[in-house]
Order: sequence, then structure tokens, then C-alpha cells
Amino acid sequence: MSGLVLMTNDAAHKNESLCPLATIEKEYWIKVQRTPKAKEIKAAEKALNTTKGEASMSIHQENKRSTWVTITVKKSTPTMIRKALKAQGLEVLGMHRYRIGSLTSDTLTPGSWKALNDYELDLLRMTENPSGSFFFGGAPAGTHDEQPAVESETPTEQQSAE
Repeated sequence: MSGLVLMTNDAAHKNESLCPLATIEKEYWIKVQRTPKAKEIKAAEKALNTTKGEASMSIHQENKRSTWVTITVKKSTPTMIRKALKAQGLEVLGMHRYRIGSLTSDTLTPGSWKALNDYELDLLRMTENPSGSFFFGGAPAGTHDEQPAVESETPTEQQSAE
């Protein structure tokens, strides 16, 4: 697994099951050993949907020996994604978390990190959690001591696409 990790020391995010960050849309680029069929894509989406329209899957790039698919989810974990693909006979060869909300891994090199700027924090604050409160208390940018950081994990496998 490679890609973005969002870290914070904000106490509002301490309990993972109540954390509003858990409901932010995430996009994964996943390398599988073959091109999935349309029915396999629909079945994987159905397995990942806890509510209607919460997960989507599409083919990103096809190669001779493998295929990159894009999966966009809100509440599913990488383990749940792997299980849904495995149930369709799709072996996961690599996984990269490309996007968390509006934050992408485009500007980060593998192993690097950065503190989010006020604009990025405001984008996260605009996403509401189920209770209706906003991330980080909804306070205006620059009024928090806590500064979430985004970190890029191990190198991506997309450069070695086969």
C-alpha cells in the first residue's frame, strides 16, 4: 500500500468510529492481475456500498499483464477493498491511495510530508460529518493549534506498470 495518509493531533478525531475524517471520499488506484469484466465491477461496487452510490469502480489503465482500476469510496478500508476484489477473482498486485477528499498525492514524493495550508484545511472543513458538525470544530483557518499533515507512504508501483 502506498499513497496519502492524513494525520492529526486534533482530539475530535481520536475515536476512529466517530471520526469525521472516516466519511471523506477516498480514491484508490489498484493494480490487479487482469482486466475485470463489467459484472465483476458491478459486484465489487455492490460489496463496497453501504449506502447507494457510496462506491464506484472504473478501469484506469489496461496493460498486457495487469490493469489499474480506480475505486472511489467513503467508508471502506483497504482491507474491505481487497476482499471485495478477491471475491471477484481479482488478485490485488498493488494499491495506492491517490486522493483523500480534495487532497491528492500529486505534489508529494514518496516518504515526504507537509503541513496542510489554510486553504487545504478549509476544504476539509467544508465536508460535514453525520452529526452535522464540521471538521476541526469549523473554526476559521489559522485559529487552530493542531495542523494536520499529509504524508506519502512507500513508492508507488504505477511507474512500473507492466
